[in-house]
Amino acid sequence: PRRFGGRYERVGAHIDVTLGGDGMLHLVETRTGDLADASPPFEVDLVPVAEGRFVGWLESGERWTPVTFADDRFVYLGVRAATKLSP
Repeated sequence: PRRFGGRYERVGAHIDVTLGGDGMLHLVETRTGDLADASPPFEVDLVPVAEGRFVGWLESGERWTPVTFADDRFVYLGVRAATKLSP
């Protein structure tokens, strides 16, 4: 999981993925630009389900959301892709 850590960015948001002390990945998505004040940062712990594939529990919607890492350069949060900027 360590290789997935870093900052990712897409239009309207940046996503920070960190490795916690418990070995689990933690994801924080922060809105940017015109949407910055529209909602608070979105935070979720990621549960591994397959190589490069995780799910995170969304308490606000009481459902799981898929998170997929591809080529160590991209993260897909649901259907939206973000490009890795830094490790």
